[in-house]
Amino acid sequence: MKTLAPEAKAILQLLVNRIREGCFLPDDAKSFMGYGEAHRELGLEVRGFHWGSSLRRQGLESLAVWIHENELPAITGLIVDQKDFRPGDGYFEVNDRPIGDSRWWSDEVRKAIAFDWSPFVEDDSTPSLDELERFTQAVVEGALSTIPAEVRSRCEALRKRARQYYRSPDGKLRCEI
Repeated sequence: MKTLAPEAKAILQLLVNRIREGCFLPDDAKSFMGYGEAHRELGLEVRGFHWGSSLRRQGLESLAVWIHENELPAITGLIVDQKDFRPGDGYFEVNDRPIGDSRWWSDEVRKAIAFDWSPFVEDDSTPSLDELERFTQAVVEGALSTIPAEVRSRCEALRKRARQYYRSPDGKLRCEI
C-alpha cells in the first residue's frame, strides 16, 4: 500500500474525526463538510479559483486517488460544495464513475461512515461513553441494506471503539449487565 501524503492524511483524519463525532448523516448532504469549512479546520490558505480547486491541490485529490487505488470507501464524498451540496466532478472522475452518479455516491458515503478507518489515522485514545453515544446520530449502526434480502448492517468503527471502551484492565471484555 502506497504511503499517504501528509496533507492527504490530514484531510482523512479530519473526516474520520467528524464521523466519530456523528456529524455526518448519510441521507442529509447538508450535514457534510464544505470545501471552505475543511480549509478553515485544516488552517489552509486559498490556492486556486475557489475552495474546491484549492483543497484539491492541497491533498484532496491525492487522498481520493489513494483511496481509489486501495479500493477503500470513497470518503472524500463527504466534502461537498455548499451551494448544491454535491461533491465536485473530480470525485466521480477519480473513481471512474459518471459525473453526478448520486446512487453510487450515496452508497460510498454510507460505506465510508461505517468503515473502520483506524489503521489509517491516529487512533490511540480510548473513546468516551459520550463519543460512543454520538454514533447513533449517523444512523449507520443497525441500518437495513437491500442486497437480495434485508440484512442488519453493523458499523465496524463503532464496534471497534466500543470494544476499546468496555475492555477491562485485564484486557477482557466485560458485559455491564
